[in-house]
Amino acid sequence: MSLLAHLSLALAGIPQPTQTYSFDSADYKLFFTLTGSGPLLVIQAPGWGIGDAYLQSGLAPLAKSHTLLFLLPRGTAPSSCPESTTEMRSVTMAFDLESLRVWLEVPSLALLGHSNGGAVALAYAEMYPERVERLVLVSPQILGFNDSATWIRFFGERKEDPRYAGAIETMKGGMDPQTDEELKGLLKGLMPYYFAQPERYAEKFYLQLEEAAKDSQHGSVQVSPFKAQGDADRADKEGVTGLFGRVICKTLLLVGDQDAFCSVAAAKVAEEGIKGGGYGEVKLVVLENCGHFPWVEKGDVFFDFTEKFLDAQE
Repeated sequence: MSLLAHLSLALAGIPQPTQTYSFDSADYKLFFTLTGSGPLLVIQAPGWGIGDAYLQSGLAPLAKSHTLLFLLPRGTAPSSCPESTTEMRSVTMAFDLESLRVWLEVPSLALLGHSNGGAVALAYAEMYPERVERLVLVSPQILGFNDSATWIRFFGERKEDPRYAGAIETMKGGMDPQTDEELKGLLKGLMPYYFAQPERYAEKFYLQLEEAAKDSQHGSVQVSPFKAQGDADRADKEGVTGLFGRVICKTLLLVGDQDAFCSVAAAKVAEEGIKGGGYGEVKLVVLENCGHFPWVEKGDVFFDFTEKFLDAQE
């Protein structure tokens, strides 16, 4: 089925089989997956090489009420990889969202981004404020924000907790993987640190992530974008993130109070910046006893807030 036919039927509320398509953005061929039915919601995957399979699996309940478009970033195969590392900046990845919008021939996008995907989505809302209908930032990375104080606090709280012992040993072993397998091992070792209740969710989530990857051509963890995006963002001194006041759309921030990677403190910086601009409306929801993946640890609350926000008429 053609993309146009698929999208037309899905937007009309007629469920369609999950399909993968591609389009050209500047010099890159980018891939995305389309599923569900109802109003279009574009979901931006992180750019560091984790793929989008974990999002397709975890956010599947939203497909009951929305057509979900999962965009795979430049650099994460099978999407094209830039020759220059500078083209792997998180901020630069936001240009691909505009290329997608133009290619789809729609006036604006409803966007959801998780973690680094949230950083990309936020950058797009800053650069193209009138092109965003609604913005959902889930545990978003806030580029340029020094969150070392939060990291130190969490480390102090967790260093004697046996539930995090394996993750802390993994950290001590270094964070510089050289192969896809080493990156997978690093992610597996760190997994408990992503959760408020690792004994309940960490191993189960990682196994689900691997299972989702088997069923998707976009699911394998890749070290090349991990290194390229990390190098590019560290070298980026002039990125547009931080221009929070340019955001004019309604924004929902969802973050767990036990997220050591993308903290409440970081989310508050974005909230205050958007409010400070005087144009955008923003709501920050802090989920208690919750880590980096709120749809896992606080699924009912997460989907309730997200669906109500997306479906609101005003």
